[in-house]
Amino acid sequence: MIQQEEQMVELLASNREAVNSSFALEGGDEVASAALVWTLAGKQASKEELRACFDVLKGKTNLLSTERQSGKLTLLSRMALSGDPAAYLAETQRIYKRVMEGKILGTASRFGTAMIIANAAKSPEEADRLVERTKAIYARMEEKHPVITNDHDSAFAALIALSEREDDELMQDAEECYQLLGKEYKFTEGRQTMANVLALSPLSPAEKVARVEELRAAFKANKISMGWTTSLEFATLAMLAFDNRSADEIAADVAELRNAIKKQKGFGDLSVHGVTRLLCAAVISMYSHQAGQNVDDISGAIALVVAEAILEWFIILTVVVIN
Repeated sequence: MIQQEEQMVELLASNREAVNSSFALEGGDEVASAALVWTLAGKQASKEELRACFDVLKGKTNLLSTERQSGKLTLLSRMALSGDPAAYLAETQRIYKRVMEGKILGTASRFGTAMIIANAAKSPEEADRLVERTKAIYARMEEKHPVITNDHDSAFAALIALSEREDDELMQDAEECYQLLGKEYKFTEGRQTMANVLALSPLSPAEKVARVEELRAAFKANKISMGWTTSLEFATLAMLAFDNRSADEIAADVAELRNAIKKQKGFGDLSVHGVTRLLCAAVISMYSHQAGQNVDDISGAIALVVAEAILEWFIILTVVVIN
């Protein structure tokens, strides 16, 4: 591991302790994931700020609200890191209301979608545009694959909506990736997740799928086992396809980081699921080698955006998808 990675692992462990000390009754995966939010921001989690943000949240929601039932810790972390917790919460709730127009029951997936848009938009006007584009893209996903498209895909529709490319081009790209991936991946929901993430890359569908296969082989060689039973694993592998290092270098780095993270308090098998450690290792690996660099190609430039969006989606769905 490079020095920056070692420092991030240490900060991750410290942040996990801080978050857990304030919300000890929350699940280990959610605590670990919220700790990762602070770590990627390069900040030490503040127990006082988290509790203060929780007071703000309680004042604006009820006990059974979506905001307090799913992904609460990452929402509190985002509020604290925003510098203006009340304003961040208000805007995220406003976006969520727009996302939920025409829907009856709120869902964790839709709230995750709202958070992705809230974090990406620079203004309420931009957020509104992203909401409308997200809805249009999701409708096209549902039309193309009505059986496997569900609420979880709304977050990836939001991710695709962040692209500057035209919707037609993006959707055609995603469908070509989906069909090519079908030769190796039979879990259709996971395959759609991977295809939607890969659509953001400027490479051809064939090149992107070949890149994924290189990573898959490298993971196997480095004894990184993946069950291929949840969309989280597919999303993580697709995210790493944006990293410009060799597949062998990425896999070796992720394996080393995963083992280092497992040794930290609160990251063992009895505390978190293996896919949580895998995501933490993958995101730290990518951030350590991409963040702060002068990235010339679009793949490197959007790699961090992809990582942030997948992290947001992962955290908000931790309880729903893993357990």
